[in-house]
Amino acid sequence: MVKYGEQYRPAVEARKGWLKPLLAATASAVVAGLVVYTCTSKRESPVQSIKNTQYAQLAKTEEKRRNTAIQKSDPNASRAITTSSFTPFPLRGSISIVSSSSVGGGGDRSIGAFCQGTNGYDDIREGAPVNVYNNSGSLIAQGRLSQGSFFLESIGCRFTFDVQIAKESDFYFVEISHRGRTAVDAQRARSGFLELSL
Repeated sequence: MVKYGEQYRPAVEARKGWLKPLLAATASAVVAGLVVYTCTSKRESPVQSIKNTQYAQLAKTEEKRRNTAIQKSDPNASRAITTSSFTPFPLRGSISIVSSSSVGGGGDRSIGAFCQGTNGYDDIREGAPVNVYNNSGSLIAQGRLSQGSFFLESIGCRFTFDVQIAKESDFYFVEISHRGRTAVDAQRARSGFLELSL
Protein backbone atom coordinates (compact mmCIF):
# COMPACT_ATOMS: atom_id res chain seq x y z
CA MET A 1 0.00 0.00 0.00
CA VAL A 2 1.33 3.42 -0.89
CA LYS A 3 1.27 5.93 1.97
CA TYR A 4 -0.72 9.08 1.54
CA GLY A 5 1.28 11.67 -0.30
CA GLU A 6 3.92 9.27 -1.55
CA GLN A 7 2.54 9.59 -5.05
CA TYR A 8 3.48 13.30 -4.99
CA ARG A 9 7.09 12.86 -3.74
CA PRO A 10 8.72 12.64 -7.20
CA ALA A 11 7.09 15.85 -8.30
CA VAL A 12 8.10 17.65 -5.09
CA GLU A 13 11.68 16.43 -5.37
CA ALA A 14 11.78 17.60 -8.97
CA ARG A 15 10.56 21.03 -7.97
CA LYS A 16 13.22 21.25 -5.23
CA GLY A 17 15.83 20.55 -7.89
CA TRP A 18 15.13 23.76 -9.78
CA LEU A 19 13.87 25.80 -6.78
CA LYS A 20 17.17 25.71 -4.87
CA PRO A 21 19.20 27.39 -7.66
CA LEU A 22 16.44 29.95 -8.10
CA LEU A 23 16.47 30.84 -4.39
CA ALA A 24 20.28 31.01 -4.40
CA ALA A 25 20.28 33.34 -7.40
CA THR A 26 17.62 35.52 -5.81
CA ALA A 27 19.62 35.77 -2.58
CA SER A 28 22.77 36.69 -4.52
CA ALA A 29 20.90 39.39 -6.41
CA VAL A 30 19.57 40.85 -3.15
CA VAL A 31 23.05 40.88 -1.60
CA ALA A 32 24.53 42.43 -4.74
CA GLY A 33 21.84 45.06 -4.72
CA LEU A 34 22.64 45.94 -1.11
CA VAL A 35 26.34 46.22 -1.93
CA VAL A 36 25.66 48.43 -4.92
CA TYR A 37 23.31 50.59 -2.86
CA THR A 38 25.86 50.87 -0.08
CA CYS A 39 28.60 51.89 -2.52
CA THR A 40 26.50 54.37 -4.44
CA SER A 41 24.43 55.84 -1.63
CA LYS A 42 27.42 57.83 -0.43
CA ARG A 43 27.92 59.37 -3.84
CA GLU A 44 26.14 62.49 -4.98
CA SER A 45 23.20 61.57 -7.17
CA PRO A 46 23.01 63.09 -10.68
CA VAL A 47 19.95 65.06 -9.63
CA GLN A 48 21.69 66.47 -6.56
CA SER A 49 24.77 67.32 -8.65
CA ILE A 50 22.61 69.29 -11.08
CA LYS A 51 20.93 71.11 -8.19
CA ASN A 52 24.30 72.07 -6.64
CA THR A 53 25.50 73.41 -10.00
CA GLN A 54 22.32 75.43 -10.37
CA TYR A 55 22.70 76.87 -6.86
CA ALA A 56 26.31 77.91 -7.63
CA GLN A 57 25.21 79.61 -10.85
CA LEU A 58 22.41 81.42 -9.03
CA ALA A 59 24.85 82.62 -6.36
CA LYS A 60 27.22 84.01 -9.03
CA THR A 61 24.33 85.69 -10.81
CA GLU A 62 23.11 87.27 -7.59
CA GLU A 63 26.61 88.52 -6.72
CA LYS A 64 26.97 90.04 -10.20
CA ARG A 65 23.57 91.70 -9.85
CA ARG A 66 24.52 93.25 -6.49
CA ASN A 67 27.84 94.53 -7.84
CA THR A 68 26.05 96.07 -10.82
CA ALA A 69 23.58 97.78 -8.51
CA ILE A 70 26.40 99.14 -6.35
CA GLN A 71 28.25 100.50 -9.37
CA LYS A 72 25.10 102.20 -10.67
CA SER A 73 24.47 103.88 -7.33
CA ASP A 74 28.14 104.82 -6.83
CA PRO A 75 30.44 104.68 -9.90
CA ASN A 76 33.50 104.94 -7.64
CA ALA A 77 32.48 101.99 -5.46
CA SER A 78 34.09 99.32 -7.62
CA ARG A 79 37.27 101.36 -7.89
CA ALA A 80 37.43 101.71 -4.12
CA ILE A 81 37.03 97.96 -3.70
CA THR A 82 39.44 96.80 -6.38
CA THR A 83 42.23 99.29 -5.75
CA SER A 84 44.42 99.75 -2.70
CA SER A 85 43.51 102.38 -0.14
CA PHE A 86 47.16 103.47 -0.01
CA THR A 87 47.74 107.18 -0.55
CA PRO A 88 51.18 108.54 -1.52
CA PHE A 89 52.82 110.69 1.14
CA PRO A 90 56.04 112.66 1.71
CA LEU A 91 58.67 111.10 3.96
CA ARG A 92 60.34 114.02 5.70
CA GLY A 93 63.36 114.09 7.92
CA SER A 94 66.85 115.40 8.60
CA ILE A 95 70.38 114.22 9.20
CA SER A 96 72.81 116.07 11.42
CA ILE A 97 76.56 116.10 11.95
CA VAL A 98 77.44 117.13 15.48
CA SER A 99 81.20 117.65 15.53
CA SER A 100 83.16 120.89 15.17
CA SER A 101 85.93 119.11 13.33
CA SER A 102 83.57 117.42 10.83
CA VAL A 103 81.63 120.43 9.60
CA GLY A 104 82.76 123.41 7.59
CA GLY A 105 81.26 126.39 5.81
CA GLY A 106 82.00 129.79 4.46
CA GLY A 107 83.56 131.10 7.65
CA ASP A 108 80.32 132.10 9.33
CA ARG A 109 79.43 129.47 11.88
CA SER A 110 76.39 131.15 13.36
CA ILE A 111 73.02 129.39 13.58
CA GLY A 112 71.41 129.25 10.13
CA ALA A 113 74.67 129.81 8.22
CA PHE A 114 75.69 127.47 5.41
CA CYS A 115 77.61 124.32 6.31
CA GLN A 116 78.55 120.87 5.00
CA GLY A 117 80.43 117.78 6.07
CA THR A 118 84.23 117.61 6.06
CA ASN A 119 87.03 115.35 7.31
CA GLY A 120 85.43 111.99 6.52
CA TYR A 121 81.90 113.35 6.12
CA ASP A 122 82.47 115.03 2.78
CA ASP A 123 79.66 112.95 1.22
CA ILE A 124 77.11 114.61 3.52
CA ARG A 125 76.36 117.79 1.65
CA GLU A 126 73.69 119.42 -0.45
CA GLY A 127 72.51 117.07 -3.20
CA ALA A 128 73.63 113.84 -1.49
CA PRO A 129 71.30 110.95 -2.46
CA VAL A 130 68.48 109.83 -0.18
CA ASN A 131 67.21 106.36 -1.11
CA VAL A 132 64.15 104.63 0.33
CA TYR A 133 63.63 100.84 0.17
CA ASN A 134 60.65 98.63 1.00
CA ASN A 135 60.45 95.41 3.03
CA SER A 136 61.93 93.28 0.27
CA GLY A 137 64.87 95.63 -0.26
CA SER A 138 63.62 97.14 -3.51
CA LEU A 139 64.36 100.80 -4.18
CA ILE A 140 60.99 102.61 -4.28
CA ALA A 141 61.84 106.31 -3.89
CA GLN A 142 64.75 108.74 -4.23
CA GLY A 143 65.50 112.25 -3.07
CA ARG A 144 68.31 114.65 -2.24
CA LEU A 145 69.61 116.44 0.82
CA SER A 146 68.95 120.13 1.10
CA GLN A 147 71.67 122.68 1.75
CA GLY A 148 73.12 122.30 5.24
CA SER A 149 72.84 124.94 7.92
CA PHE A 150 74.26 125.31 11.42
CA PHE A 151 71.78 124.57 14.18
CA LEU A 152 74.26 124.47 17.05
CA GLU A 153 76.71 127.34 16.94
CA SER A 154 80.03 126.20 15.53
CA ILE A 155 79.47 122.44 15.94
CA GLY A 156 76.16 121.22 14.46
CA CYS A 157 75.21 121.04 10.79
CA ARG A 158 71.75 119.85 9.69
CA PHE A 159 70.39 118.77 6.30
CA THR A 160 66.76 118.04 5.53
CA PHE A 161 65.09 115.81 2.95
CA ASP A 162 61.60 115.31 1.56
CA VAL A 163 60.98 112.11 -0.45
CA GLN A 164 57.64 111.25 -2.05
CA ILE A 165 56.57 107.68 -1.21
CA ALA A 166 54.27 106.16 -3.82
CA LYS A 167 54.36 102.48 -2.81
CA GLU A 168 53.00 100.80 0.31
CA SER A 169 55.24 98.88 2.74
CA ASP A 170 55.10 97.84 6.40
CA PHE A 171 58.56 99.33 6.91
CA TYR A 172 60.68 101.76 4.96
CA PHE A 173 64.47 101.77 4.99
CA VAL A 174 66.13 105.13 4.51
CA GLU A 175 69.72 105.37 3.33
CA ILE A 176 71.62 108.64 2.96
CA SER A 177 74.69 108.47 0.76
CA HIS A 178 76.43 105.22 1.77
CA ARG A 179 75.78 105.57 5.51
CA GLY A 180 73.64 102.48 5.91
CA ARG A 181 69.89 101.96 6.10
CA THR A 182 67.62 103.05 8.93
CA ALA A 183 64.29 101.22 9.40
CA VAL A 184 61.13 103.30 9.88
CA ASP A 185 57.67 101.80 10.43
CA ALA A 186 54.91 102.95 8.09
CA GLN A 187 52.99 104.95 10.71
CA ARG A 188 56.02 106.94 11.78
CA ALA A 189 57.09 107.45 8.17
CA ARG A 190 53.69 108.88 7.31
CA SER A 191 52.98 111.05 10.35
CA GLY A 192 56.35 111.83 11.91
CA PHE A 193 59.64 113.52 11.14
CA LEU A 194 62.68 111.28 10.90
CA GLU A 195 65.74 112.68 12.66
CA LEU A 196 69.09 111.01 11.96
CA SER A 197 72.53 111.96 13.20
CA LEU A 198 76.15 111.06 12.50
